[in-house]
Amino acid sequence: MKIVAIIQARMGSTRLPGKILMPLLDIPMLVQVVERVRRSKLLNEIVLATTTDPKDDPVESLCRQRDIACYRGSEYDVLDRYYQAAIQHKATIVVRITADCPLIDPVVIDQVIEQLIDHRETCVYASNVIPIRTFPRGLDTEVFTFQSLQSAWEQASQTAQREHVTPFIWSQPDRFPQRNFCHNSDCSNHRWTVDTPEDFAFVREVYRYFGSNQFTWTEVLAGTQIHPEWELINSGISQKPIDELTGKSASQAISLRDVIEDDAWILWNWANDPVSRSVSFSPDPIPWEVHFAWFRRKLICSGSHMFIGERETGEKVGLVRFDCENERAVISVNVAPEARGKGVGARLIRIGSDRILADNPEIEAVFAYIKPDNDASVKAFAKAGYVPDGTEQLSGTEALRMIYTREGAK
Repeated sequence: MKIVAIIQARMGSTRLPGKILMPLLDIPMLVQVVERVRRSKLLNEIVLATTTDPKDDPVESLCRQRDIACYRGSEYDVLDRYYQAAIQHKATIVVRITADCPLIDPVVIDQVIEQLIDHRETCVYASNVIPIRTFPRGLDTEVFTFQSLQSAWEQASQTAQREHVTPFIWSQPDRFPQRNFCHNSDCSNHRWTVDTPEDFAFVREVYRYFGSNQFTWTEVLAGTQIHPEWELINSGISQKPIDELTGKSASQAISLRDVIEDDAWILWNWANDPVSRSVSFSPDPIPWEVHFAWFRRKLICSGSHMFIGERETGEKVGLVRFDCENERAVISVNVAPEARGKGVGARLIRIGSDRILADNPEIEAVFAYIKPDNDASVKAFAKAGYVPDGTEQLSGTEALRMIYTREGAK
C-alpha cells in the first residue's frame, strides 16, 4: 500500500493572483503547505500537481529548488491531473489537499487516512467535509482509493466532476462506500482557507503570532479566542449558501458570486451546449475567440453584471447575466447541462433578479426575452415571479417579453 498526497496548485487565481507563492514568514505559502503536510506520519509521498500553462513555470521551478515532486497536467480537467499524477507515482491511496490551505493539519490528515485504512474492507472514500463539515474551512482532507479515482476518471462526464475531482465519488455513496470524520464540536464557521487578500491577511497574522509553521489547528483555534480581531479580517468572505426562493437545505442551496476571468472556459462550454444553442436567438455555434472577446468586454462593462450560481459543494450550476441601462435591465440565464430539470433555472432567475434590484435602486424592472416555443424557460421565469408583457422582435424573431418589477419582488 502506497499513500500519496497530491496537492493541487496553480498561479491562475483572479481574486488573488499568484497567492500560492505569497510569503508567510518569508517562505512561499505553497512551501508552508508542503512542510505541514510532510509532518503526516502515514504518508509515503507528496506530489505537487500543477498545470502545463506557462504561468505555472515558477511553481515547477520552486518544486525543483525545494525537492518537491511535481506533476504538470490539465488546467481545467483536474480529475485527469490527479489520475495521471497518481499513476506516475504508483499511488494505491490518494490524499487530496489544496495549496490554498496553509493551516492544514498533519494530525487531521492522518485521522482521515485512518478512517479509510481501518475500514478498507467497506470504505473507498473518507473525508472531513462530506457529508458533514465540522472542521474549519481550510483543513479539508479527502482520501480515496486509486480504484475509485480510476472509475471517476473513466466515467465522469460532467464539467463539475472533472473540475472538482471527487464529486463523482462522494455523490454515489451506495457505489463508493464512505466514512465521514467529524470533530466533537462544530468549528465549521471558521474560515482558514486563502481565496482573497483578506483571507491571506488573516493567515499572515496566525503565522506571525506563532513565528513558525510548528502549530496545531487547535492552537490556532485557541489563538482566535485570545485574538478575536484576527477573524474579523476576513469575516465578510464567509461562504454561506443562500436559497432565497425555496429555502432548501445547504446541499441544494444556491448562492451567487461574481463571474471571474477563470470562468470563461466553462461559460463557453455551456453556451455551446446543443440545448443552449437551440433556444438562443442566434443558434450558430460560438467560436472560442468570439466568445472570449465578448466575455472580456462584458467583464469591464459597467452596465453588465454576471453571476455564477454555485452550491456549497462548489458545483457550478449556471450563469445569470444582466445588461442594465437607465431604469431597466435585461436578464439572460444559462443553466449548466447537468443541473437542468431540477428547478435551478427558476432559483437563479429569482435570486439574481432580487440582487440586481437591491444593488441598483435606479432600476425599476427587469425584462426577459424568450423564444415562444421555449416552454421550459417560460415556466422557469413564471415560477420566479415574472409576468407576460407582450411580444417584441429580437434578431428578426418574435420574442415573448416577460417582466419582473419591484412589486413582484416583494
